[in-house]
Amino acid sequence: MIEQTKLAILSVYDKTGLLNLVKGLVQHNVKLLGTGGTSKVIREAGYDISSVTNEPEILEGRVKTLHPYIHGGILARNLESDKKELESLNINKIDYVICNLYPFKEKISEKNVTIAEAVEEIDIGGVTLLRAAAKNHIRVTVLSDPDDYSYFLEELKKGEISQECRNKFALKAFSYTSEYDTTISDYFRKQYASNQMQLSLRYGTNPYQTHAQAFVQSGNIPFKVLCGSPGYINLLDALNSWPLVKEMNEALNLPAAASFKHVSPAGAAVGIMLSEIEKKVYFVEDIPNLSSLACAYARARGADRMSSFGDWIALSNKVDLPTAKIISREVSDGIIAPDYEKEALEVLKKKKNGKYCILQMDNKYEPPSIETRQVYGISLQQCRNNIRINSQTFKNIVSKNKILPEEALIDLIVATITLKYTQSNSISYAKNGMIIGLGAGQQSRIHCTRLAGAKAENWWLRHHPKILKFDFFPHIKRPEKSNAIDSYILNRIPNSKLERKQWESLFTTIPKPLLDKEKSEFIKKLTNIACASDAFFPFADNINELAKHNVKYISAPSGSIKDKEIFETADQFGMVIALIEIKLNNSDYLKGTGYDLSNSTFSPDGRIFQVEYACKAIENSGTALGIKVKDGVVLAVEHLIQSKLLIPGSNKRIYTVDEHIGIAIAGLNTDGKHFIDRAREEARNWRDIYRTPILSSSLTDRMANYMQLYTLYSSVRPFGISCIIASIEDNIPKLYMIEPSGSYWGYNGVGIGKSHSEIKNEIEKLKLGEMSLYDAVKAAVEIIRSTHNESKEKEYEIEVSWISLSETKGKHQLVPKSFINSIITELKNSEEMVED
Repeated sequence: MIEQTKLAILSVYDKTGLLNLVKGLVQHNVKLLGTGGTSKVIREAGYDISSVTNEPEILEGRVKTLHPYIHGGILARNLESDKKELESLNINKIDYVICNLYPFKEKISEKNVTIAEAVEEIDIGGVTLLRAAAKNHIRVTVLSDPDDYSYFLEELKKGEISQECRNKFALKAFSYTSEYDTTISDYFRKQYASNQMQLSLRYGTNPYQTHAQAFVQSGNIPFKVLCGSPGYINLLDALNSWPLVKEMNEALNLPAAASFKHVSPAGAAVGIMLSEIEKKVYFVEDIPNLSSLACAYARARGADRMSSFGDWIALSNKVDLPTAKIISREVSDGIIAPDYEKEALEVLKKKKNGKYCILQMDNKYEPPSIETRQVYGISLQQCRNNIRINSQTFKNIVSKNKILPEEALIDLIVATITLKYTQSNSISYAKNGMIIGLGAGQQSRIHCTRLAGAKAENWWLRHHPKILKFDFFPHIKRPEKSNAIDSYILNRIPNSKLERKQWESLFTTIPKPLLDKEKSEFIKKLTNIACASDAFFPFADNINELAKHNVKYISAPSGSIKDKEIFETADQFGMVIALIEIKLNNSDYLKGTGYDLSNSTFSPDGRIFQVEYACKAIENSGTALGIKVKDGVVLAVEHLIQSKLLIPGSNKRIYTVDEHIGIAIAGLNTDGKHFIDRAREEARNWRDIYRTPILSSSLTDRMANYMQLYTLYSSVRPFGISCIIASIEDNIPKLYMIEPSGSYWGYNGVGIGKSHSEIKNEIEKLKLGEMSLYDAVKAAVEIIRSTHNESKEKEYEIEVSWISLSETKGKHQLVPKSFINSIITELKNSEEMVED
């Protein structure tokens, strides 16, 4: 067996920086092993390098490094059994693996590359080397990126590569091979599973954005392209509009339709039959035997005809002939539906000279529970918004008026589901089972409210008798009619002779002007509108604006500090407010989370995820503990030093709230400072009112209630802290702990933060009833040190405070640093004696 020394195996395609790396390895007496091309470059530079296996490469170089001598040496652990087995097989451990892969990505980007040519650039041995080395990163260092060579050599100069470095290099290798495999699977998905797992798109968001595609990692794409060729934006609209109509159909058991433009609905509705006036307003009075699905789309398209021009259509039910006839007359980019009648499909396929995009969706498809998207090269991931909205969503009516008719309930369901698929901020107005006004994507909620109200009034004014009497020439197209009506309603009839003449030429009889007074009188007839908001109303001005538009029924989350004022304002107008304890924020086309979106909504299994996440944030912070003994209480915290530039002692986490009360914090420092400020305010107010120091039990109860408020409203998140409160009350030591949920208990000893479980175990071993205050300080320091050393964290400081009738005269004080240092010195000396 070769004499044991550090070994490195080198097998690289990209030889950037290779010789500098080799020079550094040789200077540190690292023996080199290599494969064909890599070995040749190194030997030509004058360095010794051995063959990896002393076996010839076979199959024209396809098999080079796939050998037990190599992978046994890489995967061997620091175990006696592994050592003996390697010795019996005459295999040496390999300590460093330097490898990068064949340029598969570059090869397939070449013009007219064949599959056979691409296959030859799929690296097998290299990926195996990287994966084996990364798997055994507890011992082996893997380098997959030439940019890391210089950093690696700097570490090597220190004597050995730290575990932290090996961890980072291993992660990079895993990411590298994962991306490499993804590129390969993506290539072959296009070659062998086109239109099943992968669909090439015309182009991306803009025509110059190439390489546009849709694909799934497993199974098949859940829709079929029956006609046309969808683009990137088409699919964004299709895959956002489909769940809207599906959910609306399931919630109300009525056919549903949506008209989408740029990832937000221009209109949405369910299949309530149309009146004769409505048929005329929506330009469908000449189509006989309108089905409920046809009525749903006529409403969705007719809500905001200007915005719906060139829309994407989503329908929840099988498309019938009357619905297809309506669509055939409109300018539209495409449609998604679960099925099509034969005659309807034939009509739709004739649109756009046979290029109209028609998708058939698998009605049984359920997307994965986790959604992922990339923004600026960063992957974002979250749970899909699986909150279901139905009649039960609106049970919490907080207004004085609690009468919610069936028609209004339908409108609220339509309005609220629509917002779930609308870009935030958003407000929707609904009437007769359809959206009549939508304010979407505004940064200000009041602007959403005004925009939705203006659209609702525009929709209603198209029902005005003067407009119903419009007599267009037969050759005038529907978009021209819509534009003419919109200009008429908004008093934007052109003033120039030429433009006015063009506008008047649309009509057999030129319409008389619609006066402002006539508009106002007619608008008053539109009543009992339902409105939904995707988040709470911050101010009462929104309610006043809703009242101007005759809104009667409102659904929205609570959580504004102005809630009381908002509810009182709504009561003045006789409105009905149903609070929904979920926010429906929708950023672009990635939906919000489900039960973990709101800290005021229980999941089906009774959990409040936001509180659990807060507890997780606390576990990621430094440790804090409290010990109560017969003559006082000790608090101790671990300060992790995040930067060498940090001033010692500046990361304060023990505070004096009143002279007789101390609090230790674990979690987010900013939250802790706010909490402490509030606690000090409570203590001052108590002294002002009662002329006596606040009882620690009273302060704990008040602060616990304050924290619990942050779990009740969906506009705020829970506190990201736990705290330990120490005091002397009625000459008796007191110790309490408050959790983010607002729960609190009294303790003899308690730990919070990352090592709370270990602290609990250590404190339980102590005989607290027999310990003095000084014993408690020593125990606290020893526990902090032991738990820190076990987790091998960064550099740290220990801060300790105490409160005692004898030692501190009932006042909360920091323990002198000199005393803490003497304890640490004593503990270190004891540890060294044990080692000796």
